[in-house]
Amino acid sequence: MNRGGHLRWARALIVGTAVRSLVGCTGLPAETTSRDAGTDARMCSVAISNAAAALVQEALLEAGLSCVNDESCQVVGITTNCSGGCTVLTNSNGEVAVTAAISRANATVCNDFGPLDCIVPTPCPVGYLYGESCVDGGCVGIPPAAWQALVICEGVSSNGVPVDELNPSSPPSCSGSDASTWTVSPNGTIIAMTPIETRTTDLSPADFATIDGILRNVSFREDVLGYMCGLSPNSAQVLFYVRRSGTSVAFNGTGCLLDASANDFPAELLSVVEKY
Repeated sequence: MNRGGHLRWARALIVGTAVRSLVGCTGLPAETTSRDAGTDARMCSVAISNAAAALVQEALLEAGLSCVNDESCQVVGITTNCSGGCTVLTNSNGEVAVTAAISRANATVCNDFGPLDCIVPTPCPVGYLYGESCVDGGCVGIPPAAWQALVICEGVSSNGVPVDELNPSSPPSCSGSDASTWTVSPNGTIIAMTPIETRTTDLSPADFATIDGILRNVSFREDVLGYMCGLSPNSAQVLFYVRRSGTSVAFNGTGCLLDASANDFPAELLSVVEKY
């Protein structure tokens, strides 16, 4: 799928998630249940819940998804006192508008609703939002361009654990007599570790520009679960880890390095760090 197709899919998915969140994740009983009129005449009402959700939906639709930078995009919750909801993607205007709409719903339509135990929690769809990013003037649910660390290790994966079982919240580790690990920071420094020595130096401006450009590339960020490069026919592996605010990705790039027709981002990154 080309970049345009990726982004159209991502935006459609985010909008679809928002709509489902508003009208499909309320988690309320199918019937209206009236409480004892002598003690509590309020009702557990699907109609009331939908009315509250509609106020929030209106605020989201009016705000849209337009943005000027990654910081313009936000993930917000849309739960009111009488309607369940998921977290959805919006912009800065949407965050303010949704907060106001929730307060308005709580102060008006939710007043006629029964207590919170009327709501039967229903899990909402997960896995659609992997971050907040502004691409071509619109918010999409992919990791932001800014990054905090790149770690590449070459050798045998630690304890023989497959990369897909490694914790993406921490960098992978490699072992072996020829193992090497490179850690790159956004300030342009690189730490190269081998079983013999550890060296810290500055990347050349050209090399840093290459790494920074790849990590900020939209196509690279769209592969939020990592590249499906396949495994090496032997125990030697090249593992990649990228940490960003709110999300991290760890993937095995060995197959991509062996297959000339595969994505070349892993090969480009490795070719730069191997100089140091």
